[in-house]
Amino acid sequence: MMPTLCCLLAASLQATGAWPRIETSFELRDLPGNPFVVADNDIHVSFAAPDGKVTTVPAFFDGGTTWRARLTPGAVGRWTVASLSRNGQPLTVTPQPRTFDVTGEPKPGIVRLVDGRFQRDGGEPYLPLGCNIGWGDRNGDVPWYMAKFAAAGCNWSRVWMCHWDGKNLEWTGRKLPPGELDLDVAHRWDGIVDTAERLGIAFQMVLQHHGQYSTTVNPNWPDHPWNKARGGWLDKPEQFFTDPQALALTRDKYRYIVARWGYSPAILAWELFNEVQYVDAVRHGATASVAQWHRDMAAWLRAQDAQRHLVVTSSDLSLPIYETVDYLQPHTYVADAVGAVTAHEALARAASKPMFLGEVGSNGDLMADDGTWLHRALWAGLTADTAAPPQYWTWNNIEKQHAYGHFAAATAFVRQSGLAARAGLHRLPATVATTEAGPLRFGPGGGWKSGATAFDVQADGTVTNLAQMGGFLHGNYHRTEFAEAVFTVTLPRAGSFAVSLSQIARAGAKLRLSVDGAVAAQQDFPAADADQNGVWTLTAPVPAGRHTITLRNDGADWVVLREFVIDPCVPALAVRARGGGDFAVLWIESRRPGPAVTGDLTLSGLKPGSYRLRWWDTLAGAATGEQAVTVPADGRLSFKTPPVAGDVAGWLAP
Repeated sequence: MMPTLCCLLAASLQATGAWPRIETSFELRDLPGNPFVVADNDIHVSFAAPDGKVTTVPAFFDGGTTWRARLTPGAVGRWTVASLSRNGQPLTVTPQPRTFDVTGEPKPGIVRLVDGRFQRDGGEPYLPLGCNIGWGDRNGDVPWYMAKFAAAGCNWSRVWMCHWDGKNLEWTGRKLPPGELDLDVAHRWDGIVDTAERLGIAFQMVLQHHGQYSTTVNPNWPDHPWNKARGGWLDKPEQFFTDPQALALTRDKYRYIVARWGYSPAILAWELFNEVQYVDAVRHGATASVAQWHRDMAAWLRAQDAQRHLVVTSSDLSLPIYETVDYLQPHTYVADAVGAVTAHEALARAASKPMFLGEVGSNGDLMADDGTWLHRALWAGLTADTAAPPQYWTWNNIEKQHAYGHFAAATAFVRQSGLAARAGLHRLPATVATTEAGPLRFGPGGGWKSGATAFDVQADGTVTNLAQMGGFLHGNYHRTEFAEAVFTVTLPRAGSFAVSLSQIARAGAKLRLSVDGAVAAQQDFPAADADQNGVWTLTAPVPAGRHTITLRNDGADWVVLREFVIDPCVPALAVRARGGGDFAVLWIESRRPGPAVTGDLTLSGLKPGSYRLRWWDTLAGAATGEQAVTVPADGRLSFKTPPVAGDVAGWLAP
């Protein structure tokens, strides 16, 4: 037994993770050139680990004559500053301190991607689940919000480098010469990173956002300090991606960002851009320059970052900008939360890299969600074939609605079930039969254009091609776009087919619903309704049986499709399951209000054997009971659900 015991002890002593950062500082007086410009002052510090391995990191200027270098050590023992250099030549200054005695237990390390799954150094699984915190507001600053979400168990966020919140290093309340960065802003970011690290949150640091280089979508370009009209040197925003001076200054800023915060496990990823599809360069056809910018900046960040953080960007998936990032991050805003998840998990299964939605919310008034949309998105996401659940955008609405409990219930479920540690999970076939039928609600999964026009509503509520259904139903102005949708559907008894709209174009629209070729309902939506956020509905009666239903826009311009409701159509309970091997998670939702419904659930895809099924209250965040079940040799498990009013979750394990 002794050799085995010795091997185990040796392995435990070599455990990896993260220990509190080590930081050294030194003074460089009479330094020529700009301390923020790499070409003038390329300062590096090398740290030697206890085993002699050397890690070299860029140093950063911190005001006066002070420079600093930071590193998160990956092992206990004595670490030493081995050398310093400027522009490739040795520096003879003395750093303080020069040695560090690293002791204690490791904390979770930097997040990596291992076999397509997020995992921290040291092996701890990491399932991103949280909320965006783009900037502070009258409620509190970013660290204040982080504490609120961390208390609900959240471990993920996105934070923007935006000028209106005092978080843009080069665009502040005071005029900075090109190439100078604001150290007050840098100190503010120190606090954000320190808070996130203390709370166990890993966040995407969003380095650029679309409004900075857009004249149409959330346009900030008129106020940009690099705009020639504001005293800068760029004639138009698309030059940001190609102008030599803009490229050099951006690289210098990114180098500074890596030097100052690249030590931290709180950085999940450097996010190159938020929604770059909205910048003028893309709108004016210069997509190639945007793609090249992404390639160059991703390579630059990786060359500077000794800690090897992930790199990501966010946009729709049609742009050729994803080859150099580590995972995919689209955004979506639609009325149907479950539909949004379902549409994108189909894309995730086909993607070559991990993917999860980095921003989600209901279209229309984002502050109107009372938590219902968020709740459905979270639980659909926990049972989805994506790398993580969708991440809610409107952090201030969570505060307004006091909706942190939805996150607390979901994160507690992840902890109790051990979901994050499970590999190889995928959607499992699951159906539930009920004596009563209920309505089917679904919404489009696409954007301006549609990749499909025919949609088959299946017996379990699945709608084929939903991911390719455009969110805009066009009229005569864009007749060649998505102007007609054809649905095939079977109703168990006579009912209705309804479509609701969340926005109408300024020129107005006219919708028509036909059942088996005969017009069943039509309505004008005049220009008087333009530019209003609301809900408009058109409903057609549908007989029992199988029918073809056609929705067509014969008006002048587009409408935004909010939701479709077919009633009755499907079993009164809906079920989603994800698992593999000897583990699965379930989410069961009632499709109709009123008394609780019970159904007969069938789940396929698990190994035969004895299991314990634990039920979970998705609002209270607590287990409600458990039962023993047996998966037979054919892998088809059948059991009766508990009474469901609202929704319930569960997990199976041996």
